[in-house]
Amino acid sequence: MFTLPFGFNKPVVSGGGGSGNAATYLAKDTTTQGNWVGVYGADGYWIEQGYSATNTSMQSLPAYVTRCDWGGTALGYDWATESNARSLTKPDGITTTRQAVTFYGPGSTCTLSVTFTALKKIRIYNGIYDGGRVIAFAVKDRDTGATLNSQTEDATEAANGVWYSYSIIGNIDFVYTLISGGNCTAASGIFFDP
Repeated sequence: MFTLPFGFNKPVVSGGGGSGNAATYLAKDTTTQGNWVGVYGADGYWIEQGYSATNTSMQSLPAYVTRCDWGGTALGYDWATESNARSLTKPDGITTTRQAVTFYGPGSTCTLSVTFTALKKIRIYNGIYDGGRVIAFAVKDRDTGATLNSQTEDATEAANGVWYSYSIIGNIDFVYTLISGGNCTAASGIFFDP
């Protein structure tokens, strides 16, 4: 499947039914892979460190993000010399040190909850490392339960690394549902832009 370069996909605008929560689907990017520094995350990022000694996330959250929590578990590997381009680079952009990581749920669903106090962009990156999964996710207004957008993640795309970009404001949930294969995996990292 051919995907137009970032910014050229036709946006899909959705509102939250008067709640003030809104999400606009902007684009899907299958070419950037884990090389996010200088492309995404100008305002901040949240990258789980997986099996690190402290098992903590690497975060630099902007002031307009007042909630960013994951109803799942981190599964990943420490920062290491990793040549796979779908693995995320460290924030310093050194491409010889990458991390293979993903958040995952113990069952068939998992949810990322965010609250933005200003209309900004969120970029969600996923690189599935053991293949074979098909994931559907719905973008929901947390206050009303209304579905604002939905996507199905192709297993081939996810195996190579795929970015989803939205413009959002308010209380938004990204609800991931496993269609086939393994556990419910979702984000390798979450990135914030103006």
